Amino acid sequence: MNAMLPLPWMLVFALGLSLSANVGAEVLLAIEMRRPYRSLDRHQRILRMARWVGCSIGFLLLACFNASMIVLIAFALFSVTAATDLETQRIPPDGLTYGSVLILIALAFVAGGLPKLRDVVVAQAICFVVMVLAVVFARAASPGDIKVLMQYGATCGSLPVVMAGLLAETVLRVGLLVCIVGRALWVKNNRRGAITRGLHMRLPHAPVAWVGLLAALVAQGAGWI
Repeated sequence: MNAMLPLPWMLVFALGLSLSANVGAEVLLAIEMRRPYRSLDRHQRILRMARWVGCSIGFLLLACFNASMIVLIAFALFSVTAATDLETQRIPPDGLTYGSVLILIALAFVAGGLPKLRDVVVAQAICFVVMVLAVVFARAASPGDIKVLMQYGATCGSLPVVMAGLLAETVLRVGLLVCIVGRALWVKNNRRGAITRGLHMRLPHAPVAWVGLLAALVAQGAGWI
């Protein structure tokens, strides 16, 4: 996955993919999930606009930190999944999630041959097994999270990137938990209720994973992984 363009063209390419991912999410939200922009209330519209801005910033960061064209394509596919999960807590149809995995496996083989193909297959397979175990034995996730994590592993492309992304995601989750519990304690002064609410909080998986993935891919592009 080493295909690169000069930086100005990479920025243009990244913004084009960001636009494509956001428009793709809009189509799914409007048609598949019955959430067109005109039906949203004020807070939902702010969330949608923030998603557009955040997605664009993420792509520009990747372009600036030497992400390859194929990494940007992989990130665009995962961004669609994260966008629908953020707004509806539903992931796209199986054709997109499973299709993304197959596309990324094929691109890995084209770009890096059998070694890169092996890395991608192992990364997504381990993510799949871990999430299946979490669903079956710990009941710590939903079946939809299995598909999200498969796509996540294929997007990461290797186990070191998977581990870095999961670490960043964990830090984000803990930080959000502390903020939510702290706010509840400050506003309501109800320690037991705040802690209980925090422990039972379920954040949409794909958007949080998207942030962890962005951090890991930036670290990879910067040569830290």
